[in-house]
Amino acid sequence: MGTPERLPSTPPASTTVAAGMAAAAVDALAASAHERWERDGFLLVPHPVLPPALLARASAAMDRVMAGEYETGLPPHSVGWRPGEDELRLRKIDQPHLADDTIFELFTHPALGQWAAACCAGAETVQVYGTQLLYKPPGGGQTGHVGMHQDMQYWRNQWLPDSEAFTITIALTDVGGDGGAISFLRGSHRWTRGGDDHGVLLAPTADGDAAPLGDFFSSDLQGHREALVACAEAQGEVYEEVFAALPAGGLAIHHA
Repeated sequence: MGTPERLPSTPPASTTVAAGMAAAAVDALAASAHERWERDGFLLVPHPVLPPALLARASAAMDRVMAGEYETGLPPHSVGWRPGEDELRLRKIDQPHLADDTIFELFTHPALGQWAAACCAGAETVQVYGTQLLYKPPGGGQTGHVGMHQDMQYWRNQWLPDSEAFTITIALTDVGGDGGAISFLRGSHRWTRGGDDHGVLLAPTADGDAAPLGDFFSSDLQGHREALVACAEAQGEVYEEVFAALPAGGLAIHHA
């Protein structure tokens, strides 16, 4: 796996994937990773693929970075929450690996590259483009949400339309269906009508322009779901929201 440089409401249809797999099931999942990736637009690995000791050290390191303690002397690129601010608000910190060697070690662990390569069949190189720390506080409610979105809507200025960019989510602790689990719309990477050349779904604005349908920073999850249900129906697709329950060390890999 490439090494990042150290530079300064209930949906209409839903599924929850349970955590924990037998060894044979993990092998079968790896063998079918590319097929599932192409079909669903994501791959869930509900099995610990990272060492427990590393997860424990990384979790402690994330706490340090959120507290403003930077082991390397370098700050993250962007700090979306600081000590003393609203404890119930989502905490988002970009490029935390710059600030702590253990976080750097986590994001460059070979297991991440192995699972990413299993999704992207034929890939000779997998490179880290950026890293992010997300902490959803218990009881955060709407202020602790991440709005439904496509990552590429924020990356379009950095990537060409045919770039094979994707995201890996690492669960540092057990994440249940009611504990802030990330969710995906199965097959939505193939919803092309009404999108731009990067595949970002667009919606008309009041001034007659168009803007991305989703919004990471919005807390209106129900509004997002209603808009996406309408988008799916307009394309003759089925809206199915999949909630990823993951154990500590499990992964969710998805199209950008």
